[in-house]
Amino acid sequence: MMAGVAKALAEQLDLEYDDEIDADEIDPKLVSRMSLSYVRSNEMLPLVADDTTVRLAVVDPLNTFAIDDI
Repeated sequence: MMAGVAKALAEQLDLEYDDEIDADEIDPKLVSRMSLSYVRSNEMLPLVADDTTVRLAVVDPLNTFAIDDI
């Protein structure tokens, strides 16, 4: 997805948009629970979590099937 389109979609969906992910934001415990093939095929990466919420980096925020899996 082109950056301009992605930014517009994020704004329309009231989501945060980032061009890059800071490696320090990623919780290694979350990532270790997922296979690399799953992360690649669904184009998403869990960043941080608490008791009720998981913050994800996603390529396609409309891929609700993959998001619901998390």
